[in-house]
Amino acid sequence: MTLILPQIGGSFSEFVDVLGLGITGLETWHDATDLSTLFTDSAKTTAVTTTGDRVGCWVDKSGNGFDFTQTTAGLRPIYDTTTMTQESLSFTGSSGGREWLYNATDKQTFMVFVVVEVSGTNSNVLFGFDAADNRYAYYEVGATTYSTGSDTGYTTVGGGYAGLVPRNDPHILTIDCRNYINMDFTEYLMAFQQQTAGTPAGTYVGRRHNLPNNEAPFTGNVVELLTYNRKLTATEVADVEDYLNTKHSIGLTR
Repeated sequence: MTLILPQIGGSFSEFVDVLGLGITGLETWHDATDLSTLFTDSAKTTAVTTTGDRVGCWVDKSGNGFDFTQTTAGLRPIYDTTTMTQESLSFTGSSGGREWLYNATDKQTFMVFVVVEVSGTNSNVLFGFDAADNRYAYYEVGATTYSTGSDTGYTTVGGGYAGLVPRNDPHILTIDCRNYINMDFTEYLMAFQQQTAGTPAGTYVGRRHNLPNNEAPFTGNVVELLTYNRKLTATEVADVEDYLNTKHSIGLTR
């Protein structure tokens, strides 16, 4: 663990590099391979112990306390040790499920890194932001889309990406909420987004903020999810991606 001298008024992640990468600004860190961070209830009174358990709280390991929770039992994702080579949270997207997690605290999310496996081409909303302009990232018809505002403000990742949404094995998705989307170290979008200061409010995993039934819920598995409260440099992005690649034995090469 690398200690960084504290600054008055800063967050915990500005003081301590809990990932050991020498990168400040870690906002949230959720790791499904760490069973101690998973509870069956939102109050964190009952630990998840076995595959098939519903997850009511996914504890934030960053030290900032941004736990993801779900108070409704039927909407809780499922702890899964069989679908992927790593432990994960399963979002089935079933009509009786629509699993999702939420953290209501205002935060400024600029970067999102996630190890994810999707179950089908239309796996839909993976990560959403509770903001008036309703930004979110989702899989749709063989592509990944990042919504920059209203329902007409979508930016679809092209450049050969369409039809290549990975299924049935883990991949690394990197979202720069202002500029680009990477999949497995490859950049597929570089364009100015309608965003200037990160996302100003709470965050969802598995659905969008408003009109939750407008798109089908996310279907797939999430292993690990990291967010940063600032834009990382290209070198820092590569360091985080390499950390995830090595940790989860994904086998990518640059």
